[in-house]
Order: sequence, then structure tokens, then C-alpha cells
Amino acid sequence: MGYEYPQPAFPVNTRLGYTSPMTDGLPPGFAEFLAPDADRFSLLFGMLKNAGLEPAAAEIAGSRHIVLAPRGRAPGRPKKAQVLLAHYDRARGTPGANDNSAAVFQLAAAARRLGDADGWLIVFTDREEAASADGARGQGAYALAEGFKAIGLGDSDFFIFDACGRGDTIIVSTTVDALAQGADATRRRARDLRLRALEAGRIAAGGRILLAPTPFSDDAGFLAAGLAAQTITVLSSAEAAALARALRSKQELALALVDRSAREVVPPKALDAFMPETWKALHGPRDRADSLTPSAFPIMERFARALAAGRR
Repeated sequence: MGYEYPQPAFPVNTRLGYTSPMTDGLPPGFAEFLAPDADRFSLLFGMLKNAGLEPAAAEIAGSRHIVLAPRGRAPGRPKKAQVLLAHYDRARGTPGANDNSAAVFQLAAAARRLGDADGWLIVFTDREEAASADGARGQGAYALAEGFKAIGLGDSDFFIFDACGRGDTIIVSTTVDALAQGADATRRRARDLRLRALEAGRIAAGGRILLAPTPFSDDAGFLAAGLAAQTITVLSSAEAAALARALRSKQELALALVDRSAREVVPPKALDAFMPETWKALHGPRDRADSLTPSAFPIMERFARALAAGRR
């Protein structure tokens, strides 16, 4: 991994965090980040710098990731770290408010409060939406995971935040169970991460937390590289309850959610009825700022800080 320190394309005066005024309940700078022609890399890098953080750019296999380490320390090579990730790219032509701008701002706010506490890294990943004919290996996360292994950070705890801006219930994904069949060590590692996430979530969300399969995120790229990563997302309590009921009564729907080939045996109407509206809005024009739940932002920021603290 090579690190460089580019300058923002234009001046950015936004401060991150929730102590300053918020527009429509959302963090300052959020609307600019959603603009159709936004240079999201430069905007994010500039906001982090102006918030007193020390971002570094990691260019790997055509992707530009942004890495944050504790203040006063360059991203080093400890044997293990608590690594929190959120992709900053978005599906082409969409606002990308929930997928994945909300999580980006939540992790940025968490980093500001973590300050110089030791043992954590936050990575804003590129090309999560780029899975193509190469499948998960086409994601930026695949080469990133290989990079973590190359510098001795493969044993770190990886937590992926995706679509965390709409709702009040933390969803801890069980998707790796379906995708990692036959890889017992990876599944055991994923379950350990899941227990950590459940513990942190019960504190941060007041007990509103659910285990459920979710659409894949950067966890697919990590899994293709042989690393377990725990994906976290958010739904409303009503959507979470409906999802839990559907999964209990029709378990085949769970596999259809994460495995496209399994959808051939599930009627499209059944899958549509089962899918939360929040997930239906992803990758489309409805993924706007006015669809978000501002109260989710401080919840997820607390949750991120709990995970970053590890087991200390």
C-alpha cells in the first residue's frame, strides 16, 4: 500500500461532527456530497482535513481509498487493528444518500471523536459498486483486502458500514454464512465479529438490533480474498420486524436475497413483498437525503466508536 496526500480540488470549509448546526437534521456538507457532479473523493478528503483529521490516500488496483488512523500516527503496521469501512462511491446517476453517504459521514464523525485513541483504522473504500463480470473480485474491496494481508493486517477485525442512514434498528448481517459455505475458519471468524457487533449494538441502539441476511456489500470482496468482514446496516423497526417474520416463515427467501441463482425458484412477487422498502430504494432515484432518518447518525457514530475500542 502506497500513501499519498493530495490537496482537495477546491476549498472546503465543512466541519464534521454533530455539535455544529445541521441542515434538515443532516450533517453540514451532506447536500454537497450528494450533488450529481460532486467530486466525492476530493470533497471527503477536504472535509476530513478541515475537521482536524489526517487522511491518507491509498491507490490500489485502480481504486482510490481514503485511510484514517489515530491522530499523530501515520497508518502503520500493527499486528491487528479494529478496521471500520464504508464505501464512498455510489451507483451511477443516483443521489446515493443512504448508499452510502450516510455511513461515510457517520464514520467521519466517529473518527473525529476517537482522536488519538490507539488501535483503529477507518477506510473509505472506492468501487464497491463495481462488481461486474469478475464478480466480487471486481470490487475495490478485493484488492484492498489483499493489501491488508500483504502488510500483515489480515488478522484485524473488519466491520463494514453500508446503508446506515434510514431507520432505528441495527441489522447485523448473516450473509457470510451463505457465501462462505465450506470455509469453516472464515465462518467461525465471521461469527466472532458478529458477537462483537451485537454487543456494541445493544449499547448504541438501546437493544434495537437484529441478525439477518442482507444484500452483499464490501464483504463480498473481502470474502473473495479469504477474509471475513462483518457488514452492518440499518432498517426501521417496522421493516426489521417484517423482515424477521418473513425469514421465519419462508427461509428460502434468505438465500434468494444473497444468491441470485437461488432467485430462480422464488416468485418475483414473493421476493418483492419480502424486500424492505429501504433496500428497494437503493441504486435508484429514491435514495435521496429526504428519505433518511437524522436520528440514525448519532446512533451509528456511537456504535462505530464502540467497535473501534475493541476489547480493551
